[in-house]
Order: sequence, then C-alpha cells, then structure tokens
Amino acid sequence: ENGLATLDPTNDRIAKIRALPPVWQEKILIVDDQPSIVELLRAILSREGRVHTAMNGAEGLKKISEHYFAVIISDIDMPIMNGWRFYRRLQKQFSGIGRRFIFITGNRASSEVLRIKQHELNLLYKPFSLADLRRVVYGLMECNARGGCMTGAL
Repeated sequence: ENGLATLDPTNDRIAKIRALPPVWQEKILIVDDQPSIVELLRAILSREGRVHTAMNGAEGLKKISEHYFAVIISDIDMPIMNGWRFYRRLQKQFSGIGRRFIFITGNRASSEVLRIKQHELNLLYKPFSLADLRRVVYGLMECNARGGCMTGAL
C-alpha cells in the first residue's frame, strides 16, 4: 500500500492494483454490550483489520468458533456472560488466548479487575486514549506474529 501511494494515480494499471482487496487482513473481535463503544472501536480499528462484533461473551464464543481473531477486545461488565467468564471459557479451549486479549472497563474496583491483574492480562480503563488502544492492539498483532507477547494493565 505504501509503495502504491508513491505511483502515478492516473495510470490505469496502478488504479486496478489499488482496487484489489487486501491479501491478508487480521481479524479483530470487539465484545461489548454498549453499541456506541462498539461503533467507536470499529471506526478506530477498521484500518488495522477486519472488525467483528458481539454484544456479550456468549455471542463472542460463537464468533470465535467461526473465525480466528488476532486480537479480542472485551468489556468486563456485560449481561448474559461477562468478559471474565468469556475469557475463562476460551482459556479452557485455547491455553494461550491471553496473548490475544485486551480487557476494557470503567469499573476499577470489580473483583474481575483484580483477577485480570493477577493473571497479568492486558487491561485498559475507560476512558482510555486512542494512542493507548492502538499501542496495545499493534503490540498484540506484532508479538503474535513473532510468537511471544508481554501483557499487563495500563
């Protein structure tokens, strides 16, 4: 893409190449029960990968049974299945899933936050900066490509 940006935009061959879909695009799953948060995160991250969404952990489990996701962003406090239970269910199936997880929450005092910190998983407190979100997402994508990740609370 960067190379194409330097080429003549009026050239028909270059225009045809630019119109091709990306060869590879990572998938990102956003699990949150607040539609405004989902849409904001989708808008921010849509350039980084193909964004899928779920309204709770149960829907998230279904999505994960259908696709591989490089990054999973999950709210903690949700109805039906909260973020912690969602993570624990996935962890039983995929032991390294924590390397792809980012938890988000506005509730710093919940017992789930303590568990997430004890397990040294990625955690962003609402309101978080877009720079922090991008940094953690890029970091997960990069370290998953290399095979080793560091996690932790911000």
